[in-house]
Amino acid sequence: MDFEITPEQQELSAAVRAFAREALNLDLEQRDHDGTFPRDCWQKCADFGLLGLPVPAEYGGQGQDLVTTTIAMEALGWGCRDNGLVFSLNAQMWAVQMPLASASARTRSPSRAPARTCSRSRRAPSGPPGATA
Repeated sequence: MDFEITPEQQELSAAVRAFAREALNLDLEQRDHDGTFPRDCWQKCADFGLLGLPVPAEYGGQGQDLVTTTIAMEALGWGCRDNGLVFSLNAQMWAVQMPLASASARTRSPSRAPARTCSRSRRAPSGPPGATA
């Protein structure tokens, strides 16, 4: 088994890291101080394509394999200093989108739910009852 990173994966990693550094770190200290969630950064990540990386294309994603997606999310972690954003994006991807896609594939249902979470600002609710983000 070959564990070398492909040139395409290297390009993706560099692009994600550059995107995160340029687009996701603005006003981080103020957001942290205020305890606010950066919804605009979430949307930027969705627009960039991060949320749809592992989701099959038939459900609105890019259909990337696990290694490629992990490389991209690692690059996001290196470029984005907002650990809460990185964590929440990963939680959305692995705890919401992939189970929806898996359930849709098992039932052969053309569910639109995974697509809505890939390309839009929709987020699944998580956290304690009554919490706002």
